Amino acid sequence: VGDIVLYDGPGKTRILHRVVEIRHDGGERIFIFKGDNNNAEDLYPVKDEQIRGRYLGRLPKAGWVPIKFNHMIQALK
Repeated sequence: VGDIVLYDGPGKTRILHRVVEIRHDGGERIFIFKGDNNNAEDLYPVKDEQIRGRYLGRLPKAGWVPIKFNHMIQALK
């Protein structure tokens, strides 16, 4: 709990969010995530096999880079 983790989200998306809770369901770990700037937890619980890695560094406001890039791409369409 507290680590920032990259995991496979719905479809082919990859999401980088913070672990807020780890539950156990029939011997399986289930992770609950929340983005630092989100008001609520993510909608879907995440299983071990969906996790791709743990974030080890710190770049303040780095999450805004892909958001701004995506806005630029959308404006060009």
